[in-house]
Amino acid sequence: MESKTQNGKPLSLIIKECRENIENAINGSNLPPYLLEPVLKDYYNQVSILAHNMTTEEENEYLSNLKKD
Repeated sequence: MESKTQNGKPLSLIIKECRENIENAINGSNLPPYLLEPVLKDYYNQVSILAHNMTTEEENEYLSNLKKD
């Protein structure tokens, strides 16, 4: 079964487009890998923090809703 977002676009397509956009941005930067590496590490760290925060927030909301029922 395929997961979809609110606008109905399949998540697999969104992921594919995201990867293509990132690849195009990297290739279009014309930066050598040794300069891209720290930039990508910074983005990875930011995304990791956001993902952790989102998971914590969703867990807290879920537990809160369980207590209401």
